[in-house]
Amino acid sequence: MWPLTLFWAGGLCVGNAMRCGRVHCTFTGPLYLLTGLAALAKVLGWLSISWTVLWAAAAVGTLLSFIPEWAWKVYWTNGVKR
Repeated sequence: MWPLTLFWAGGLCVGNAMRCGRVHCTFTGPLYLLTGLAALAKVLGWLSISWTVLWAAAAVGTLLSFIPEWAWKVYWTNGVKR
């Protein structure tokens, strides 16, 4: 179930990044898709990584993806922080 959830969230973030140019979505979309692949590999037994490490990486990556919005701008368009 977790891989599907991460693929769904990653797809929504990628779509949102393409549609409106939200800065954090350009980082979280690929992050969630890659985390979904890692989770799928874990479920299939191809990867031996703890769920804690996997979720910590996703959580830290998500927090880091908001730093450009806090420090710089929210949208990539027009060079203006909205």
